[in-house]
Amino acid sequence: MLIKLVRFLRGYVVFTLSGSYPERFINLINRSGVTYWDLLPSGKGYSGNMLLRDYLNIRRTAKKSSVKLRVKKRIGVPFIIKTYSARKGLAIGAALAVFLMYFLFAIGLVLIIKG
Repeated sequence: MLIKLVRFLRGYVVFTLSGSYPERFINLINRSGVTYWDLLPSGKGYSGNMLLRDYLNIRRTAKKSSVKLRVKKRIGVPFIIKTYSARKGLAIGAALAVFLMYFLFAIGLVLIIKG
């Protein structure tokens, strides 16, 4: 559970890899210490999940092993922030709503305790 939360906060991608030597690519990323999970054979290649940071750093390795990487899905907080970065009003409104609920809850508690 905690691992899923950390992965969501850091961001990860669901990817597919295909090409001449996908096994060589897997061996190279294993040696370099890249974090990936749920790597399963699919069609002519493989499909799996990888942290965003690691995915950005393996381009040279993919080229070296003649493999094509494709992102199928982007999941996590970095992608949500990027999507809503142009909508600053939405973030400000959400922060104000949370603050207002906290403030009213605190006032309610004080009134209950005093009264």
